[in-house]
Amino acid sequence: MEYPGFFSKEFDSFDMWLCTLNPCADERNGFGFQYSALIYELILSALLILDQDLRTWLRDDSRTCHKRHHSLLHFTNQPAQALAVASETKQPIVVPLTPMQEKPTPIAVHGNCASKLPLARTGTVLLSTALVDIVIGNNMTISTVRCMVDTGSQASFITEACVQRLGLARRHSNVPVFGIGDTGPVHPKGLVSCSIAPKGQQQPVIPVNALILPELIPKMPSVPLPYTGWSHLKNLKLADPDFHTPQPVEMLLGADILSHVLLGNTIVGPPGTPIAMNSVFGYLLLGKLDLDSSVPTSFQVCFSSFDNDNLQRFWELESIPEKRSYTPDEELCESFFQKTHTRNADGRYVVALPFKPDAPSLGESRSIALARFHKLEYRLERNLKLKADYHACLQEYVDLNHMELVDDQPSVSESYYIPHHCVVKESSESTPTRVVYDAGCRSTSGYSLNDVLLTGPKLHMDIVDVLLKFRVHSIALTADIKQMYRNILVRESDKDFQRIVWRTSPEQTIRDYRLRTVTFGVKSSPYLALRTIKQLAQDEAERFKLASPVLLNDVFVDDVVSGEDSEVSALALQQELIGICGAAGFELRKWHSNSPALLAAVLPSESHGERPENVLFAEMEIDKKVKVLGLQWNPKSDSFNFKVQVSSIKCTKRVILSEIAKIYDPLGLLSPVTLFAKHLIQLLWIAKVDWDETPPVDIVNSWSSFVDELPLISQISFPRYIFNNTNPEPIQIHGFADASEKGFGACVYIRYKDQEDFIQTHLIIAKTRVAPLSVRLTIPRLELMAAVLLSKLIEKVMLTYSGRVRFDQVYAWSDASIVLAWLHSSPHEWKTFVSNRVSEILRRIPADRWRHVPSADNPADAASRGLLPAALVQHDLWYHGPSWLHLGQNSWPIQNPVRDTCEEKRNVSFIPHVLNRIQVRAERRPVQCGDIDFFEVFSCSTGSVTTSVIVLKEEAITGISRIGNDMFQQNIGNTINTRTIDSLNQILTNPWYRSYYDRAYNLYSNENRKTLNATKKAFMGTLEHNFSQIHHYSY
Repeated sequence: MEYPGFFSKEFDSFDMWLCTLNPCADERNGFGFQYSALIYELILSALLILDQDLRTWLRDDSRTCHKRHHSLLHFTNQPAQALAVASETKQPIVVPLTPMQEKPTPIAVHGNCASKLPLARTGTVLLSTALVDIVIGNNMTISTVRCMVDTGSQASFITEACVQRLGLARRHSNVPVFGIGDTGPVHPKGLVSCSIAPKGQQQPVIPVNALILPELIPKMPSVPLPYTGWSHLKNLKLADPDFHTPQPVEMLLGADILSHVLLGNTIVGPPGTPIAMNSVFGYLLLGKLDLDSSVPTSFQVCFSSFDNDNLQRFWELESIPEKRSYTPDEELCESFFQKTHTRNADGRYVVALPFKPDAPSLGESRSIALARFHKLEYRLERNLKLKADYHACLQEYVDLNHMELVDDQPSVSESYYIPHHCVVKESSESTPTRVVYDAGCRSTSGYSLNDVLLTGPKLHMDIVDVLLKFRVHSIALTADIKQMYRNILVRESDKDFQRIVWRTSPEQTIRDYRLRTVTFGVKSSPYLALRTIKQLAQDEAERFKLASPVLLNDVFVDDVVSGEDSEVSALALQQELIGICGAAGFELRKWHSNSPALLAAVLPSESHGERPENVLFAEMEIDKKVKVLGLQWNPKSDSFNFKVQVSSIKCTKRVILSEIAKIYDPLGLLSPVTLFAKHLIQLLWIAKVDWDETPPVDIVNSWSSFVDELPLISQISFPRYIFNNTNPEPIQIHGFADASEKGFGACVYIRYKDQEDFIQTHLIIAKTRVAPLSVRLTIPRLELMAAVLLSKLIEKVMLTYSGRVRFDQVYAWSDASIVLAWLHSSPHEWKTFVSNRVSEILRRIPADRWRHVPSADNPADAASRGLLPAALVQHDLWYHGPSWLHLGQNSWPIQNPVRDTCEEKRNVSFIPHVLNRIQVRAERRPVQCGDIDFFEVFSCSTGSVTTSVIVLKEEAITGISRIGNDMFQQNIGNTINTRTIDSLNQILTNPWYRSYYDRAYNLYSNENRKTLNATKKAFMGTLEHNFSQIHHYSY
């Protein structure tokens, strides 16, 4: 039997050289790693005869770069998730060298499909159709198409035939569409941008982005309708005068542009006749018609889809944010800000809109803004209080000079009109009615203002970091920056890109205005606002030494959350914050503190002099619960509280998800309860329950118990201030990790002695994750994942408090002996999944910091298994950790030597059958394969005078075949399935080797013997090291 490649009998002799035809950027400079991979390649080649699949697999290109060389030459860090999957499924891992692209997010579409059913007298449902003109290009070429207005679709669509007929330019789109017909996801043939207008009219012009599909609806309606006229439609201009005649639909207008189309008023006729909805195209007809029909009738069936991946992330991932570097666009935006920002004579900052360097031109946008304003007026006319509040908001813009009236009309490319509407937020104390601007509304060119602006880097602080730092200060103070966006000016040349249309009454003429300040809804505004605050802190650092660091580190969006360790220093900080903000035209409001003196300093007095009732008034305010970054804080008790009101007791997946989302707990203080809730969602996922379907009985019972006890979490409180800044005693960190079949969790506590020499412990932060469904992990591996999570939490705590709190010792506790065994051994001893995670943990927390805790004393047990609210209320172990933490260290659990009880070690096999037939020989020339059966020439990784190679020929093949079902069987399976390297290091260091080395040694002269000894020593050291490294990688 002939085998191609290395073992082909046609190769009587050959030379072995280093191939450089297909190098990779990822290959190592040193030859040692390449050499080890080459050896492994040749040994695997000996197994070709054993398995046809293996033979095919070995001849594939590199699994990493797809070039014709061995995949093992790549030593990339593989994603943890990929490694986890491969470890469980035994499938090859494909890891791209380039950054992985984001997975396209499917569009949730309520689409239409036609189903023909033979019906008796049931009537016909008429859907809204209209004739529209498609405006093509700058030369305003117009073509009329028939479209359907579909309120149930979240996207607009156009047929392939229409795109080709009109010659529309398409762009690539890889977004799958769900809900069109019953054939699963549909992949559009591209995306087109065009503009539409009512037939025969030039205005309004509405931009549309439409996905291209092969076909929409062949005919609408499916059969001719006997229309003789309805009285309520008399004298109305219909959007489609031939609505009753079956015709193809070439375009579907979805809910994404309905706000541009519908005008609001509706005319209702007698029963059995359609309603007429007014639109910019004319009146749209919709409704059921009482007509006799025994022919097949086309029904429009609505399907919906949901991005289940996002839902799964809700209960599966609770990631800890990590800092990242700026992208090129973010660096460009930052550089642009530094070059263009200025301060005017009043100290206010003036910023420029960061347009993209290659931004396309904006088209005409006033007509769209005008149509949207007419619709807004119609809504406001039906609610006079809302109308008054909304116009009062915009009038305030004018009064404060945040908006100015303009009469000139610049060229289209030099202006942009932003549609606006109102949003009511009843819970807001200061601005229950707000103006919202839609800078994402596309102009006639198909681009919006947001499309041509840079976003800028995300500058807001991590909310968890801000809350953690808030727990350091004994005296707390909070405030927010009033109208932060509106107190930052936009430079003169950019103001015309922030135009709006407005009037206070339909009887007035609509006027054009332009916004003079940073505007909500503009993509770059969050960056410009936060960057301005940081610039203020830098510019005024010398004058306000206390306040400047607070603006840099203790501000989340427009909320200042900080404090000091004494009232004197807190009062000084308060005055500096007022001063530094006032220097740039900002005002601080909504002051809250646990100190009456701080509130008295900012509360208004009723007389010109100081009134003694100030302190009493402050004490009344201090008893009020306030929200600090979403958490309820009681300044009087100085504690965090929780309150959730269940609005529905109905048990469906939709209701369960909605109610659980109300539990806001960024610090994880309620982790046992949230884990119970997330596991409940996971059970719904496993049961494949639809959104409004009643779940199985066991889930219903669990949900009922959860809902009944959920109000009890109002009894739970955690102290805000948890440190002892007045006592120089060292502070310890104690972290606990645990896992169960439901999930895994970690919690971190601090331990210190107070002024009375009592030991105090407090929960700082906790996190939980449910066990993943995509990869079934064993309990030991889940315990290891819990240890990884704990190491991240401890690292986060230490980094957040760096420079503020001095920690003396760090202790990490786990009740999993097997995990402790992994952590107290070298990572390379374990299989890939364990090895990678052990290395990650040890980078953060040394092995000698890990201790064993009895399961009964592990507070993370509650986080990994979940608790109902009533059980958590009584769970003192969760609040303060194990009782022995309040005792001396000699009362802590006794630590026994860690034993290796693990099944994750790498297996090593030895093959005497084959090795006994191997001969060793070395020469200082290219080796002729036909001269010997097996040869070895030693060389070091720096490039010796000889080249090293191991050749297994016919004897090796015969030997491996003979023991294929014996002691090497498991090793072959590991090679085929996991592509790991086993046993070669043992092979080259076993006693058999010495005899063959002696035979080669006798063949050499004295000079050559010195070379042989030196190269052998260097080679063996290099080989042993390299193969220990290769154990971490997959083939």
